[in-house]
Amino acid sequence: MPDELQEGEGVFLVDLCNLFHRLLLGFVPEGTPVFCIADGISSYEYDADAYGQDYRVVMDAFGRIVQDQRMRGLFKLLLTSPTVSRGPGEYVPHQRVMLRSGRAGGGSVRRSLHSAFGSGAGLYDG
Repeated sequence: MPDELQEGEGVFLVDLCNLFHRLLLGFVPEGTPVFCIADGISSYEYDADAYGQDYRVVMDAFGRIVQDQRMRGLFKLLLTSPTVSRGPGEYVPHQRVMLRSGRAGGGSVRRSLHSAFGSGAGLYDG
């Protein structure tokens, strides 16, 4: 990214994503967890006219970060959606757990957790 922007120039989303990746590589100490939460991703999926390309750029960047063997820190990505998501799995296919509320017809969260982690997951019954 340039030190100074000339008038009329802009910073593109892909540049910000690349900068984020480089910052993670260069400044996060080994073993340090970095939590990244992207909330409401389905909003970007369903309004493809306005956000489709940006959604793909950001999801591609997350996929590259997750797969980067040079990462010394522990990058933890949480993607949330208040509605059904088309599934960012094609971009970030690693270690995915999808939990759906019973209201959406997807079954109970408890059943989803047991399915993902087994019965010994230490789930609290409240």
